[in-house]
Amino acid sequence: MNMQPKVLLAVASVVFTSISQPALADDCTARIAAMFTGGPLDAYQRPPHRHEKQVADAAGTVSTTFQSIVETPLRTISGIKDGAMTLAIDDDTWTGPGPDGPWTPSENNMPKNRKPWHQAMQAQQAKNLTATECVDGVSLDGNTWNMVRYSSKTDPNPDMNNAFFGSTDTVYIDPETLQVMLLEQTGFFSSWLPEPGTDTHTTRFTYDPAIRVIAPD
Repeated sequence: MNMQPKVLLAVASVVFTSISQPALADDCTARIAAMFTGGPLDAYQRPPHRHEKQVADAAGTVSTTFQSIVETPLRTISGIKDGAMTLAIDDDTWTGPGPDGPWTPSENNMPKNRKPWHQAMQAQQAKNLTATECVDGVSLDGNTWNMVRYSSKTDPNPDMNNAFFGSTDTVYIDPETLQVMLLEQTGFFSSWLPEPGTDTHTTRFTYDPAIRVIAPD
């Protein structure tokens, strides 16, 4: 899994209706929070998929494109498009020149027992939501999706020098499958970057139930 994904893709601008009444805002916040447990924002319920991530500066210039093949968050192949890739299965990792390998064992610098770690971060994001918006039936790129937008962050981690990170995310969800189709992130900040960044990251998802990420022989 790419632990620090970077992404952006220019998309048509959409005028969103702001949610100004406190009751509506509270309902939207609760709706988004619930998505982190068994819903669209829970990576562990997400079917096998590929996603392509791009990162662009404030002027819209794309600097990097990442690709990932994901069976589950614990079984992934990811890296820079047309470049070296990392295969990660549970606590083991390999590197290779492309998504088909050949694979060479590599040192694993990811946290042990990643699932509880991932789930803890999701729970923290759900708890720390601010500036929430919910709009159903948004037309974008020829599709009609539901949109949620929010800012959130993780809690300081005492095991990692109280590190934390956050961003403002806009998520487009297929109302039929209830899966994320497009994710836009901006305003990245962290314990080591207190001023929000100006890059915009975008991830597009393509689902494929036939995907399997297999450990090399």
